[in-house]
Amino acid sequence: MFCVVKSNKELCTGCTACINICPPKCIDMIEDNTGFLYPQIDEEKCVNCELCYKVCPESNQVSLNKNSLPNTCLAAIHKDLGILMESSSGGAFPAIIQSFDEDGKTIVFGATFDENMQVVHKSAYGKLSYKIFQKSKYVQSNLDKSFSEIKQLLKDNKRVIFSGTPCQIAGLKNYIGNLSDNLLCVELLCHGVSSPGVFKSYINYLEHIHKSKVISFSFRNKDVKKGMWKDYLTSVSFNNGKILHNNFDLFTQGFLQGLFLRDSCLHCQYASRYRIGDIVIGDFWGIDKYNNSFATDKGISLIIPITDKGHRIASRLSNYMNIIEVDIAVALEKNRALSAPTPINQKRSAFFEAFISKPINEAISSNIKHPSLKRRLFNKMPYFIRRKIAKYLLK
Repeated sequence: MFCVVKSNKELCTGCTACINICPPKCIDMIEDNTGFLYPQIDEEKCVNCELCYKVCPESNQVSLNKNSLPNTCLAAIHKDLGILMESSSGGAFPAIIQSFDEDGKTIVFGATFDENMQVVHKSAYGKLSYKIFQKSKYVQSNLDKSFSEIKQLLKDNKRVIFSGTPCQIAGLKNYIGNLSDNLLCVELLCHGVSSPGVFKSYINYLEHIHKSKVISFSFRNKDVKKGMWKDYLTSVSFNNGKILHNNFDLFTQGFLQGLFLRDSCLHCQYASRYRIGDIVIGDFWGIDKYNNSFATDKGISLIIPITDKGHRIASRLSNYMNIIEVDIAVALEKNRALSAPTPINQKRSAFFEAFISKPINEAISSNIKHPSLKRRLFNKMPYFIRRKIAKYLLK
């Protein structure tokens, strides 16, 4: 038997456990026509050891923490305004690093952009390591050989924090086996992952239109004049000094509408009340209706400690964050990924057909829902005016 991609490609999450464990190194991650990476086996080099099958979390599922969602969760806001404003939500990940890494020697693995604006997993250490991992990246990251690096670090008795999607954590856990004592898995509450190939095409499109190389891309920028936490204000910086702000960015809208998510995301086994990480973090949507006095437009994190290790870290977070305890039902109401996968977008197939034959802007624009004229005019208003209108309507 072989890794799941041989029998049912749609189940493959692209976690890379198979390529890391393969003794003859006969598996490579190859991009398909949807822009996602899938393992491809060189049959001539394969020795039929079946390790790729045994390590695959879709063929041999990792044991999820039973009854893992506790009765309560945390709503949290980082006390450092600088960290809060540079984070997509409430600054939970920096606070977790600060709480876990007391001596500055923990190695942190997380998603960041490389020099080609592709999302990759990299490692860093020290109390300021969170800086290169801040802000959400709504694209599937390339893990490459991260699992092998982590396994060796754990063998060397090093402390490691791994931040990733639940399917990535599942692959890592299957790969490292029982070497988890010094590992903290921070699970991102995941809506699904977008196609790296689609994102690359979109970056190329922006560079062509604006005649300059993209040097930074923020999916969730916070700007007191243009938009804050809930606005999904995309900010793109170019090498020529130009900065593009957009609260209806085509790629971001395609992601939010589930237009180009990975096949496995559409029937994700991890989008349930049974979680795989030590601690889960995400945006705390809906908290303002539960506790308006705690609400802020600067961002609020949802934090759910799952394992004993996660609870120990959560107990230290008050040193860095303002925290209130909330019934888990509040989180479940507005955070679908805690209970079910993202619904399938009926235009997904049409998009991927267009992706092959049309310019990327046309492929996305023709398959997403566009805002009404009223909404477009509202979005063009300065943020402080939109905020006043929203508060008035909520009265």
